[in-house]
Amino acid sequence: DDNYDPPQVSASIEGSPPTVAAGQELQFLGSVAGGAPPYSWKWRFRGPSDPTVHSTEQNATFAYIQSDIGHRYNPSLEVIDALGVSDKGYVGLIDVAEPSIEITKPQLGYFYSRSTGSNGEYRAILAFFNYVLIFNQDLEVRAHAIGAETVKFIVEKRGNKIKQAEVSSETDFFSYTFDKLPLGVYTLKAEAYQGNTKIDSDSLSGIISI
Repeated sequence: DDNYDPPQVSASIEGSPPTVAAGQELQFLGSVAGGAPPYSWKWRFRGPSDPTVHSTEQNATFAYIQSDIGHRYNPSLEVIDALGVSDKGYVGLIDVAEPSIEITKPQLGYFYSRSTGSNGEYRAILAFFNYVLIFNQDLEVRAHAIGAETVKFIVEKRGNKIKQAEVSSETDFFSYTFDKLPLGVYTLKAEAYQGNTKIDSDSLSGIISI
């Protein structure tokens, strides 16, 4: 057929994360242009070294397991059309890691104030390296979480929960801004969740609100 165009495959992963966590459910998306339907779909999630076909759906879900931690894969999608002509698309390199979370803001040794420039922060003197000073402003918190669907940010004072927020994100980065805290010393906790399961946590003590 002079009008026949061979299939051209496109493969991607929702959110395009460069690093994923073991146990994290991932959504892989496949599409094809050209070729002759119907099509056969073959996803290989541990490529290129493992030829195992893990799914024959156009769009597929997959979760790496504990033994995948530390490995780097390039998942592929092979599509075969009704005439037996095939093409292959690649998602791109994916690193598999332990589920984890790390508080990235605020940071120890920093003084946060509306009067200290456009980003409201600067490095404090050595005496404050074990503390965070929040002067007359809201508390902005950020965390980097691998494998989390949601993150809970919790502010405590003397072991008592003062504030809590649960946030979601389409990337590995989560953030929230709490209203200005009363004068006192606080602890910030960040908990990463897959569904209702807590997969990791981090904490930061010595937050002084003035």
